[in-house]
Amino acid sequence: MAYRSTNPFTNIVEKSFDELSDEQLQAKVQAAQDCFDNTWRDQSFDERKTVLKRAAALMRERQQALAALATLEMGKLIGRTWWRSFRPLGGLWRVPAGNHSAVILQELDFLMSC
Repeated sequence: MAYRSTNPFTNIVEKSFDELSDEQLQAKVQAAQDCFDNTWRDQSFDERKTVLKRAAALMRERQQALAALATLEMGKLIGRTWWRSFRPLGGLWRVPAGNHSAVILQELDFLMSC
């Protein structure tokens, strides 16, 4: 059975996703772990800061599209979706990219290694 993203307000299935086999899922998890082990972990704080700043900028640039998608998936009003869901993330991602990057990125490394 496929996974479905259903709008809880309308009960309309917005998108369906095929199931993954155990092997496919393990391959995706391993690819993510390899990316972290072979790329992210070796990047300097300045390189990571650049990535996080860009991620925050993209969230701000695409806020309307992200809010519209979240509205479909969560059944929330679009204004509440952006201000309560995405705006805090865009702000949070600017913090690690700012003055406290060394401490926060070390904590992220620890969390990713668990």
